[in-house]
Amino acid sequence: MAEFGEQRTYRWAVERARELLSDRNPERYRWLDEELLRFVAQGIEALASVRPASRYLGMRLVRRVYPDIPPRDKVLPPNPTQAQVDAYEAAINDFADSPLLVDPQWHDALVEFACYKAYTMDQADAGNLAIAEKHYKKFLEDAAR
Repeated sequence: MAEFGEQRTYRWAVERARELLSDRNPERYRWLDEELLRFVAQGIEALASVRPASRYLGMRLVRRVYPDIPPRDKVLPPNPTQAQVDAYEAAINDFADSPLLVDPQWHDALVEFACYKAYTMDQADAGNLAIAEKHYKKFLEDAAR
């Protein structure tokens, strides 16, 4: 667990989620960065609903604003130019490098929520649905800290 005051980024949460998802080969990622970033942001909202104190960082109430992270195929044209791809990826990287703005005691909960959402994308596979449920249970346990 991170020490109080240490702020990890969304990129840290995505990388940690990739470890738990065994999705470490950048040549063949199963989940895109923008998907996992979206799941982490959704995790912050889910955490706030089960743990209202997570809205505070130290003694300050934190107002969080998340950029819209639309799927790549919804933003880029069918045959995008390299400049269009670069601009989209730069926006994703800027967001990934922003701080989580959640007390470090709940960082692991956000990672578990991202894993839960990733596995629910594949819910037709009963095995993945069972794994998703385990990650959601872990999210709730970590949120209860």
